[in-house]
Amino acid sequence: MCKNRTRKFTFSGGSTFAEASVEPWLKLAAAYPDKLIPVGCMAATVELRGFVDIGDEMAATDAPPLCDVTGFDACDVVRTPAFGVIVYRVELGERVTSGQPIADIVAPAAIGGDARITVHARTDGVVVTRRLKKLVAANQVIAKVAGTEPLSHRKGYLLED
Repeated sequence: MCKNRTRKFTFSGGSTFAEASVEPWLKLAAAYPDKLIPVGCMAATVELRGFVDIGDEMAATDAPPLCDVTGFDACDVVRTPAFGVIVYRVELGERVTSGQPIADIVAPAAIGGDARITVHARTDGVVVTRRLKKLVAANQVIAKVAGTEPLSHRKGYLLED
């Protein structure tokens, strides 16, 4: 609860996230001084490096790459074959091989052996994205696998298609 009304808050004016999330509550409390209005949230900004903390040696220990840089035409966009619920078999960052099962689509209305449809990787590479929402429509993107070799089916608009 915000019980100490005598504390003075100073804002940087730079529209930081921490200030933007707290400021409306403080303005409400100032507009209605006879009401006890608690600050509705708390926020903190964590600085993970700055302008002067950048260099090859430090960067090498901070973030080793998951894979080498490759072209968009080597990144397989994995789509669902049918409506259903995703059950992943691989984790983000995991290396997969072409033909490896990466997910099952469970069809809620299907019965028996038709209830699960397995989706396979079409290239060797690293799983770089996975869909968070598990309920999917047919032909919806559920993952991306960054490979090293250009894929013949990847043409045109390469971010998704």
